[in-house]
Amino acid sequence: MPEAIEARLLKQDLQPRDRKRVQDAVNTYYNLHVKFNKDKSLTEEEKWTIFAKILKTKLDQHLGADWHVAIGNAMGYACKVRQKAMGVWKFGDGCVVLIWKSPGIEPAPETDADNVTEKVEAPKSKPLKAKVIFQSEEVSEIIDAVREELPTLGKDLKDEQVVATAVRKRLTAKFGTIWHVLTGSKFVVEVATNSRNHFCIEVGGMRLVGFQHEQLNTGLLSSLDFTRLLTTLPYLLMTLLCFAYMGLSSLCKDGVAVQQGSWMGHLREQLCHENWEMSLRTLGVIVIVSAFCTRTLPRFLPKS
Repeated sequence: MPEAIEARLLKQDLQPRDRKRVQDAVNTYYNLHVKFNKDKSLTEEEKWTIFAKILKTKLDQHLGADWHVAIGNAMGYACKVRQKAMGVWKFGDGCVVLIWKSPGIEPAPETDADNVTEKVEAPKSKPLKAKVIFQSEEVSEIIDAVREELPTLGKDLKDEQVVATAVRKRLTAKFGTIWHVLTGSKFVVEVATNSRNHFCIEVGGMRLVGFQHEQLNTGLLSSLDFTRLLTTLPYLLMTLLCFAYMGLSSLCKDGVAVQQGSWMGHLREQLCHENWEMSLRTLGVIVIVSAFCTRTLPRFLPKS
């Protein structure tokens, strides 16, 4: 039986706690749906599509929504990437897997006077013909801008990375942010559902995919991990109860002289009732039971 292959990590900027499980997911789904997929009716690109859809779904479920996933051979890509949300792997058969999230904003590009002058003085090239594979509504002007940019690259037109970078720069300057551009002869991309101005064209045997997408933060709540917060809350309450017990033991101790009318006297009147110890013990039992439940409950929930 052939052995499963593992991808080599080329580049990553992921949260430390997420790195291993993302790498494991990439390896598992690639071997299952691409390398050892026994459905002979599927083309390689169709297998890649299955892989990309499943990996994106799992990333969205476990690491938050709006991931992009690309897979293919000899890809060039120019994508704006969110911090702690990017990874690139390469398998031994030459297949590259790219995952990333979009940032919320992108600073306006700086004006390069030399490049502007050079572009104005350069002879105007005839736009290249492009075969439109698919496009969103009202992106004809965007595709025309891509066709106009490609002839200016000259010999670099065969370099996927140069093409992706140049096209992204042109689209950003003319249509605003945030653009993501991928190029290559054979690849598949699964993008966030709320992306816009999505197009895919083919020029001279090279495929170009572009789309706009940004992911804005929605405030403090978007950065909170409520599962971890729920798990740690009982331990925080236990700590507070320990301090409360020590404080009340000192305050409510018989024989302690407290001046009437002072704030200490007021606290003693309000808190030092006959059954204060029993009340704290009851709260302690409730907190301990809550801690046990928050740790064991996930074991009984269905795994996604």
